[in-house]
Amino acid sequence: PRCMLAEFDGPSIIDARIWESEHFVATINRSGLGYSDGTGGQSDIVATLRPSAFGIATFEFMRDASGVPKATNIAIIGGETPGRQTVPRSELFGAIVLITRVHSNVVARLGIDASYVTNVAYNRARIEKGAIGDLWGLFFTLLEFRQAEITIQEVSSHIEKEGAKTIELGFAEFVDIIGNSLADEAAELSALLRPDQP
Repeated sequence: PRCMLAEFDGPSIIDARIWESEHFVATINRSGLGYSDGTGGQSDIVATLRPSAFGIATFEFMRDASGVPKATNIAIIGGETPGRQTVPRSELFGAIVLITRVHSNVVARLGIDASYVTNVAYNRARIEKGAIGDLWGLFFTLLEFRQAEITIQEVSSHIEKEGAKTIELGFAEFVDIIGNSLADEAAELSALLRPDQP
């Protein structure tokens, strides 16, 4: 039946569950680094029943005495996508949750691999009226409340295997490869596991 083709509606924004590791807020406010990603869920589940999810990662990035890069104090957030279960909603809701965790006075750099999230400033009026306008309105409102600069940068996704080459050629930063990989893994685990904790 045609009604079976409709997309799965998820929880409301208020009821969407979010799982956050301890010290996430403290870590992101110290490091100023955050990454978010979204997923359409497990491909082996029929799309009409598949829950979408988002994942967020933060960590402190430094080089040790010999110059080797290190990511420490890794913290993640995962959660359900509110409303229609689509990847664009997952990506955008992840970015929204990420922005809410950064104190308004902290200068931050956020990495997101979805260009439709990172390139929105030019189309605000149009996209707030679109299919996911409810989330875009929330996104822009949060940005307006910020006092410190926040950079939302598009990062390359799924390049872990080519990481060294992409860094060498200047297409990616080591920190972005780590951040995007962690956020992607958090999103996939959120779609799969759905912990019972609120």
